[in-house]
Amino acid sequence: MSTRSRERSNLIKQMFSGEVVLPFFVGWILLGLMTSAGYSLLTYAFGDRWPVFAAIFVLSGVVLFCIYLVLERHLRRSLSVEVSAQIGEDTMAASHRALVVLVGPGSDGSPKPTHVSAVEYQLKPEVQGPPLEHVWYVYTPESEAAGRLLRER
Repeated sequence: MSTRSRERSNLIKQMFSGEVVLPFFVGWILLGLMTSAGYSLLTYAFGDRWPVFAAIFVLSGVVLFCIYLVLERHLRRSLSVEVSAQIGEDTMAASHRALVVLVGPGSDGSPKPTHVSAVEYQLKPEVQGPPLEHVWYVYTPESEAAGRLLRER
């Protein structure tokens, strides 16, 4: 599953959560009331001709689209989390005999640079501590290709 489809899946899950469904139905009822009132006003002013129905249809579509954009923007903000993985060598830990690397795919399917630098850092001769003997790569089916690339290095 790609990152984009995972985002869409999470967005759909969030849109049908209890926090969103109730306001959606309240908005739906209010939109229905506003549309009904608008229809009554327009038919009173212009009669029962087709342009009135077209105007109501277009305005309802615009309002629904605006509601969708606001909800999507709100949900994307609440779901987005940015984590900086940049670690300077002066703050890295001393060497250990074993290293566990949690592998995630990069945007192009290759290992992220932080995975490579963690292993390379532990292999440096000037790092204090015992030499690195074992490396375990933990990856999901989505990041399997990146994990295999790391293991082959």
